Amino acid sequence: MQKTYINKFLKITIILGALSLLSFIVFVTVWIILQNNYYDLNSTLNVLLEDDYAFNHDLKPIQDQIKLVSSRMWALMVATLTSGASTIVFGATSFGIGFYKASKLK
Repeated sequence: MQKTYINKFLKITIILGALSLLSFIVFVTVWIILQNNYYDLNSTLNVLLEDDYAFNHDLKPIQDQIKLVSSRMWALMVATLTSGASTIVFGATSFGIGFYKASKLK
């Protein structure tokens, strides 16, 4: 009875660790996409400000909107990176516990 309980615990722990590591990969991918979009927005803003178009038109509403979106993207990048880091810690801990318990079974 004790051994089957430990085996189920080990399977659940290792599965949780694997899922955590997979979700970390997803977090990193989302972070990279957000970072690329953030820099694209900032370069678009710089091009608009340096272009002749800026002298003939009022770019303040466009500039404010781009700054708002880029600040929100920066907040999303930080949140994604933080949750990804906590996920990798959880995954590594789960793997460590699982394999430690498995080594003690023998």
